[in-house]
This record gives sequence, structure tokens and C-alpha cells, in this order.
Amino acid sequence: MEKNRGGRPSKGPRVYVNSPIAKPAHDLLERYLELTGAGKGPTVARIFEAHLAELEQEIDALEAAADADGGQNRIDLGDLRKSA
Repeated sequence: MEKNRGGRPSKGPRVYVNSPIAKPAHDLLERYLELTGAGKGPTVARIFEAHLAELEQEIDALEAAADADGGQNRIDLGDLRKSA
């Protein structure tokens, strides 16, 4: 019998993505966090994941262009196209 270890269930594999953002965007994010009490990591992840469909459309267009030129400028994105 497997022992219940407690705690919250796993959200699956995660990776960290660090990137500087413009000061006004940071200030807006901090104000939102202050008003809602939400955590920074989950909030940034939610914002990022909301825009993945746009990124996927851009990837599709880039891949189509690469296919049109015989794949000479194609970049293998591997598992990047998995949705969150």
C-alpha cells in the first residue's frame, strides 16, 4: 500500500524562465499582486500561458515560411510546441 505523503498534488514537470521586464510592466504587476494577494510566480505563469496561442500561431507561420524555402532557415523547436 502506498503511503499518503500529504501536501498538494503535483502540477507536473516545471521549468523556470527568468527574463527582465520593463519597469512600468513590473510596477503594474506589483500593484496587482498587492491588491489581490496573489503570488508572483503563478500570476506571471498565468499571463504567459494566456499568450501561448499567439506564439504558436507565429511558430506555425515561421515553419510554413521555412517549408516554402526548402527548410533552409528552419529551427527545430522540439517539445516547445507542447501546450501548457
